[in-house]
Amino acid sequence: MRFSFALACHVYRVCLYLTVSETIDDFRKKVGLDKQELVNLRRVLKAVEQGNEKALERMGMPGRAWDEVSFFIGKLIKSGFDS
Repeated sequence: MRFSFALACHVYRVCLYLTVSETIDDFRKKVGLDKQELVNLRRVLKAVEQGNEKALERMGMPGRAWDEVSFFIGKLIKSGFDS
């Protein structure tokens, strides 16, 4: 896989805005999520909150990633991010 500077910059930007955004709407505005991306983000938050690993697998998450995804998304939820 070839390193993509543009992709690395996008990932950095998303990570940065996840740390400084107080709400999901604030994050949406900063990153420029479209309507479908916002719907998907809300689905991810809801699935993690409910402990629904299968919902994320249907969205394309590898099953082995659940522990990491639920840990980090759970931290966002506890911070009030999903408000």
